[in-house]
Amino acid sequence: MATISKNAPCPCGSGKKYKLCCQAKDEAAAPPPPSRAASPEQYRAAVSELWGRLLQFVRQPAVRPDLGRALGEYFPDDVGGPPPSYEATPADFFEWLVFDRRRKEGGTLLDVFLGEKGARLLLREQEVCALLRASHVDLFEVKDARKGEPLVLGRVLGDGVEVRPFERAAGDAPAGTLLAARLVQPSGTGLFTQGRVVFPPGEREPLLAFLEAERAKRWGGSAWPDFFKAEGGLFRLFFMRRIVEARRRAEAGPPPEPKVLAMARYDMLEVETALEMVRGFPGMQEKGKEGERVLLSWKVGKTDDPFPADVVVTPRELRLTCFSRETLRAARKTLEAALGRLVSHREDEFRTP
Repeated sequence: MATISKNAPCPCGSGKKYKLCCQAKDEAAAPPPPSRAASPEQYRAAVSELWGRLLQFVRQPAVRPDLGRALGEYFPDDVGGPPPSYEATPADFFEWLVFDRRRKEGGTLLDVFLGEKGARLLLREQEVCALLRASHVDLFEVKDARKGEPLVLGRVLGDGVEVRPFERAAGDAPAGTLLAARLVQPSGTGLFTQGRVVFPPGEREPLLAFLEAERAKRWGGSAWPDFFKAEGGLFRLFFMRRIVEARRRAEAGPPPEPKVLAMARYDMLEVETALEMVRGFPGMQEKGKEGERVLLSWKVGKTDDPFPADVVVTPRELRLTCFSRETLRAARKTLEAALGRLVSHREDEFRTP
């Protein structure tokens, strides 16, 4: 970036000289010159000290309006709303609040903090602070995590680069576990901040589908780093929604078991014509093919049966399987009225599964 003369017009367009406008703010936000080489432990201590100061800053009365609005944004009512207490609020919320969330007045709370207290920070804290200012949450996959051993991770989205942070696994984690976390790299040493959301391997596909849908809807397919910088709270939102869904399933209990299999088999004439007609029935959905068999699922009419009927069409016949006699009668009535002359023979069968 080119150096701006202090007497030059300010790039912000205010018409003032740079020294009388944005120079002080830009110098406070700019990364300071690298400090002397420090150990990872010293950098971790600097991050911890800085984080403590930021949390104290967030608790100030002047910041409380920001805090209240942000809690409602990060923890919407459809997933239970904000935690009951300040102490129960996860660290990833506070990191999003300070580093990522854009205030109505412009900038982030970190910008406000730097404007008030940046000059009093230690040089190493200033260096870490500048890195945190540019950081964003990212999604990592556990490649190797054995208790006491160094973590080996890979970025899931974007470049897929392997990451070896200066952190040892607190416990064994199965390969494929996903970690949404903020990684900063002062002087080449990778450090995770405290805020993180962990997903078991089985959540990979639902989570990626959720993120892809949200990126397309909110940001029109922008680059992942830009998307995560703006929407880092989506990881916690997905996590909470899955908890709510699991709780609802547990409260609802297992679905009722079907009592009777009611089946009808039709020998068909002009099977292709019949199949096209069947596909157009209300409540009919095609599930796929197995060889020459076409598999369909049919929510029949207004019956009370919670289970859809299974329809299988082969080159010679149509087989209809329902889970109640009532559903079979309704399905048969609809099917025979529509197909008429295309049906050459019918057989019914009832049995307990």
